Amino acid sequence: MCGSRWSISDRDRRTALRKTGNAVAEDPDNPQAHNLMALIYQRLGQDRLAEQHFRKAIGLGPGDPYILNAYASFLCDRREFAQARSQ
Repeated sequence: MCGSRWSISDRDRRTALRKTGNAVAEDPDNPQAHNLMALIYQRLGQDRLAEQHFRKAIGLGPGDPYILNAYASFLCDRREFAQARSQ
């Protein structure tokens, strides 16, 4: 679904970013950790960092439907519909 958003407090965002960053540092080959990091960056409006983590997650977990769906939603939010459909 394109355009879905959720809202969390700034403190919760910082905590989520820190904890997810720790998970990525502990296991840099974990596609779900990179996907979660991408989602957090997306919610923070940091699209470049979100894109990097989505691409890393897809590279580590090719074909993972949850990661592909999250990335397609991200692309929809950016109005990149053709690329989203290819996911």
